[in-house]
Amino acid sequence: LLVCPDTELQDAASLARSLRRRIEETVLVENFPITATFGVAALDSLAGESVLALIRRADAALLEAKDSGWNSVFLSPAPGLDSNLASNPREST
Repeated sequence: LLVCPDTELQDAASLARSLRRRIEETVLVENFPITATFGVAALDSLAGESVLALIRRADAALLEAKDSGWNSVFLSPAPGLDSNLASNPREST
């Protein structure tokens, strides 16, 4: 769990994508790739969303990312926002 106070969804997604790429580029053991999968959500405090609801949305996005084949970043917009932001195809590096 990574908490980024005062961060918009797209900025948190950019951070997650950057971390995913850096992890993928890191070689700890030759011929043993390391990947990372992220589910990203931003708290909609104006709508009265609870922290528990936020964590559930981030977890659901993470599970969707894992189901898509790992090594990806999926977003969960706040309820009522554009559902096209909900999932991102795996990005290439």
